This record gives sequence, C-alpha cells and structure tokens, in this order.
Amino acid sequence: MGFENEEKATNEIVEQLDEKEWKLFQKINEIIIEEKLFQYPDLSLDYVAQKVGLNRYIISKLINKATGKNFNTFVNEYRIKEAIRRLSDRQNNNYTIDAIAFDCGFSNRISFYRSFKKKVGISPSEFKEHAT
Repeated sequence: MGFENEEKATNEIVEQLDEKEWKLFQKINEIIIEEKLFQYPDLSLDYVAQKVGLNRYIISKLINKATGKNFNTFVNEYRIKEAIRRLSDRQNNNYTIDAIAFDCGFSNRISFYRSFKKKVGISPSEFKEHAT
C-alpha cells in the first residue's frame, strides 16, 4: 500500500481505538517525530517506552492497533518519508543515496533499498533520478 492510501487506511483502523488509546498513540507518534527518534538506527521499543513512560508491550500494542503495523515497519515508514524528502531536495544532490539512508536511520543499505522499493514502488536510485 502506498503512502497515498495510508491515511485512509489508518483512519479506518484508528476508529477502533478509544480516546485514551488514541491520546497515548498520539503521544508516541509526537515523540518519534519531534525528537526524530526514527533517525536512530538502534531505536528500540524499550527506548521509546522509556521516553514515553509506558510499558513496551503497551506501545507495541497501540502502534499495531492504530496502524496495523509492527514497531519496525512503523518506524521504517518515517525513515522512508524522510528519505523521500531528502532525495527530492536538490540541495542534497551532493549526498549519496547510502548517506541519506544512514542519516534517516537505516542501519544498512539492503534494508533501506528493500523497504523503499516495497513502499514507493521504485528503487531509491530511480526515485532520485525522477525527483531531481
């Protein structure tokens, strides 16, 4: 499923959350975005749990219930969105795709390329070629 359908799908899943769960999910999401935690290659549920002040099991359950995704997939999608932003920006033309991938939090090239192609439908190289 591409990013364009993601908001609709997320909204359908979110309806299953009660108000308290939704607020907790928003808090988790906010911390991951505002503090750019997704850029940490070793980001773990335990680290997010410590930052949010909740049990790792609760965080995992909320992410899964709100998005239908596991923690790693959820975080990788933020990494891919950041990579798309950077690959689309001509100011980043001096950076290699691998450098951008590592800056976005991917710990290896293979994982980045696989995740990117699965989500976007084309390789990062093809994307960069069309975007700039």
